[in-house]
Amino acid sequence: MRRYIVLLLITGIVWAQTDYDLGGWISKDIPSDFDKLILKNGVEHNGEYLKTDQKIIYFKPLDAFAFQPVPLNIIKVLKLKDGTILYNTEKNITYAEKKLLYKTIGIALIGIFLYNLYSNFSKGLFDDPIPLP
Repeated sequence: MRRYIVLLLITGIVWAQTDYDLGGWISKDIPSDFDKLILKNGVEHNGEYLKTDQKIIYFKPLDAFAFQPVPLNIIKVLKLKDGTILYNTEKNITYAEKKLLYKTIGIALIGIFLYNLYSNFSKGLFDDPIPLP
């Protein structure tokens, strides 16, 4: 009986699973001690970032044996294992930028309206000759 209990304990330890979804893991399978590279076509790679040379970064995916050169123009996001975002080409418009954009569009529309209003008024007022007594 003692052998079966020890066998069950060892089996439980070997097959035990932990759930670290609250920030300790990037995904369920990959721990957060790897860098994350997301390409513009949506492909995600986990691995190790080495360096940047001009417009090429060197990244070693988990399933590769050597560092691979990746051009910067196909990278969407490169997030390091400590949480630092090294490259981010996604455009996130802030509230202040949206507010400025709406003000600019509003002022432009008011200017166009006023220009059309006064330019049509002046054409209609002075087109006919003024009769003399």
